[in-house]
Amino acid sequence: MKLDNTTKVNVFFLLVVFLFCLISVYDNTLNVIYSSSLQANEQNPVGSWLIELGGVYCFVATKSVTTIIVAFVSMKLVYTKYRSSLLWVLLFQSCLFYYLTIYSGNGVCHDLFSCHPGANPACDVLKFYGEYFNL
Repeated sequence: MKLDNTTKVNVFFLLVVFLFCLISVYDNTLNVIYSSSLQANEQNPVGSWLIELGGVYCFVATKSVTTIIVAFVSMKLVYTKYRSSLLWVLLFQSCLFYYLTIYSGNGVCHDLFSCHPGANPACDVLKFYGEYFNL
């Protein structure tokens, strides 16, 4: 089965949407994992306000709903002339992923190749889902 160029481009941009939504889910999973220290460590003023307003649950729920809305809007954008804007969203989300996973905020980088508890956030996420799904 041979795909035409338009279909290939659409599939590429749908993959872009999937990737930046996956990073958003990763970010929100970290919010759950580190919920006990989230209020003290949240650097986004809107996030801090949501935590003050309704706690971590309110923050996580709001981020989940907005991620779903962004996913639907982005999937619609794939089929328009504005789809290239999705690459900017992926770039932003990739920078967020780097910040959350590798850069610790104090000038020290996490070791991605060491996966013991607390070694890096990616390992904490894998451990979280492993325990949740009994893997």
